[in-house]
Amino acid sequence: MRRTEAGHLLVELDGASTNVDKVNSAIRRAVGETSTVSSLRQTVKVGIIGLDEVTTSKEIEQAITSTFQTDSVEKINMLKTARGQQIAVITVNTEVANKIVNLGRIRVGYVSCRTRMWLDIKRCFRCLGSGHETRDCQGTDRSSCCRGCGKHGHFIKDCQETDTNRTLFKETLRQEALRLSAQ
Repeated sequence: MRRTEAGHLLVELDGASTNVDKVNSAIRRAVGETSTVSSLRQTVKVGIIGLDEVTTSKEIEQAITSTFQTDSVEKINMLKTARGQQIAVITVNTEVANKIVNLGRIRVGYVSCRTRMWLDIKRCFRCLGSGHETRDCQGTDRSSCCRGCGKHGHFIKDCQETDTNRTLFKETLRQEALRLSAQ
């Protein structure tokens, strides 16, 4: 047990402990209504790919609840794809995430969708590189440039550059990232 910077009491259990719910309920009984008791769990993101365009987050939650007998879905983000389909990025605890990914597919409504772990790639909106965020950037300021070709005067939605120029710009970004990581 220890105090956090905010003055809260933090009770830590070892990683192999399965008694989290028992400890949580015992503390709730002890403190009653005077304090709030919550448990923190490690969460990861899982992508559910190939949803149809009318699928809702409620349907996804119902599919996960019925398939895995759990209600541990903390957050659902819906992303639209170019062809009218959707991708759901769900945040669940690690145990449920492993079950979902190991199954490989999940049925949501009438559609059988692929599942995989979701990796968030850090992106910098200053140098347009990846692997770091703007606050940590040491690269060239390209915040007012096109993300496709790197030139001033337009943005990627209006970019008319050839594929060769776009490829050269991507290579420039890659070289700069290698140079900065070597420092």
